[in-house]
Amino acid sequence: MTEADRVRSTPLLSTSENSVLYLSSFVKLRPAAGAATAAGGMAEVIALDYASRRRQSVARTGTINNLKLRQERRPAWREAEKRVAYWRARIDMNDAIYCVQNSKLEEGNLHSPLTEDRFDLVRRWRLAVVWQIFTPASRLADVHWKERILANQEGRYLPITEAELRQVIAQDVEFLRQHPIRRARGEEARGLRK
Repeated sequence: MTEADRVRSTPLLSTSENSVLYLSSFVKLRPAAGAATAAGGMAEVIALDYASRRRQSVARTGTINNLKLRQERRPAWREAEKRVAYWRARIDMNDAIYCVQNSKLEEGNLHSPLTEDRFDLVRRWRLAVVWQIFTPASRLADVHWKERILANQEGRYLPITEAELRQVIAQDVEFLRQHPIRRARGEEARGLRK
């Protein structure tokens, strides 16, 4: 076994029972200047720039932490989306059943006579939309959904004021700004990261 092979196979750090980090993961090995390669000369260990590696790992860790924070918000948003979709589907199905029963079509006989009040279904759907609005956004697309409600005045019939809606959007935008999951190209070169 050559010196280089011995150095490469030396465990540097054991992170768990099954994973071991080797020195070759962190350093480059090359033959020393003037060493006889045929004789299996001593390997010169040239360390990489540890300061830049440390900066990269800290930046990467921050990005990963931000991603995890965003992912923690995602299940609540999905639940709220499903709740809105459910009540919207109930309204649509109620309307479809009413139409076929009122028109005396065969398909109307497949359903029992309607006992649900459409206005009650709409009220529940609106409450589900408000629930989703107050659910913290985990991505920019969620914020855009809230902004569409504000821009299209879809929220005028919701039990929420425009000021509350603007405040919720501002809080979501601020969270996403403080927790980016991507770094802009050349940030370190421009000195934007500290």
